[in-house]
Amino acid sequence: MNHRAKILESRFGKIDPREIVNTGLFNLEVAQTGYGWLQDLHAKTVKEINGDGNTAPLKLKSQNYTAQSFIYSNYRPFHPRRLYALVYDKFILQLEHLEDSESGDEEMGEDIAEEEDSADVEMDDAAMEDEFPVPSNEVLLANRRKDPLFSSLFRSKGEFFSATRPHRAGEWSQAGAMLSLTGGRPWFCTLPPEEYTTGDKHVDRLVQHDIAKGGEWGDRRQELVFIGENLNHQGLREVLDTCLLTDEEFDKWQQIMRNAEIDD
Repeated sequence: MNHRAKILESRFGKIDPREIVNTGLFNLEVAQTGYGWLQDLHAKTVKEINGDGNTAPLKLKSQNYTAQSFIYSNYRPFHPRRLYALVYDKFILQLEHLEDSESGDEEMGEDIAEEEDSADVEMDDAAMEDEFPVPSNEVLLANRRKDPLFSSLFRSKGEFFSATRPHRAGEWSQAGAMLSLTGGRPWFCTLPPEEYTTGDKHVDRLVQHDIAKGGEWGDRRQELVFIGENLNHQGLREVLDTCLLTDEEFDKWQQIMRNAEIDD
């Protein structure tokens, strides 16, 4: 998947150790900014800023390979229970426990649940496991192999927006049967500009674009890159859309978010 990788050919596993030991090829700065999925998102944003996002198909970095890329983007939050229900029996999950998350977002999630007078949107690990018993790894792998959408998925990564964690992005990272859902950075729109302004005009323009595009709720969004073979783009989009808040839920969520009594 790494188009910058050096490819070495060998017969019967014979290879010069000098080619793979102490090569000095690794560059952390390049690695952090050079993932294909990150370049795909960057290319998408640049096209939107330049006003040609709908005029031509987006050429993704991963189109250099037989694998295909698909970007899912939406500015409405996920319902945590429906998201969990989608993935719990198809992937071996690694979740961030509530006590590991930042207190501000945890309190916000509790406020939202109290305001709605329902625990329906609260994502508590114990409650989720009680409602959705996690199958054995053997069953999970079998479910994934026969799933029409996820069986051909190699890798997915990006940020997601949960209704009960509105101030912090969630980090989505999947490889094969492993899926990690953890807390990430604060959304830029929740910070004072001096905390995210870099001085690089190009970078700052991209950030401002993301914040402005989201309107009232800033850069909070779902932005996930999926990489696989013969991916069903429409099917993935539709199944992820079912995890979003409904119109009624979203209206109620917005009212709660606008409530001045809720401390950011």
